[in-house]
Amino acid sequence: MFDQEGYEHYMRRKISLENLLEEIGDFRGSKEVEMQMRLVDDRLLAKLKQNYQHSMQEMDGLRFVLMESIKERT
Repeated sequence: MFDQEGYEHYMRRKISLENLLEEIGDFRGSKEVEMQMRLVDDRLLAKLKQNYQHSMQEMDGLRFVLMESIKERT
């Protein structure tokens, strides 16, 4: 399921990088780093959404199997 510890570690790294960017200020390449950070976040969210959708489909399949088993017993 959801890895809370891994997510917290990811967020600490992200916040640390955001703080470093803020501390350094505007410099050549800073906008590119910010854009790449957003892309990393977007990819992470897309993968999470895909994994949840896949898991829900698997659960639906298991529910179907269970319901068919119940029908056979009656």
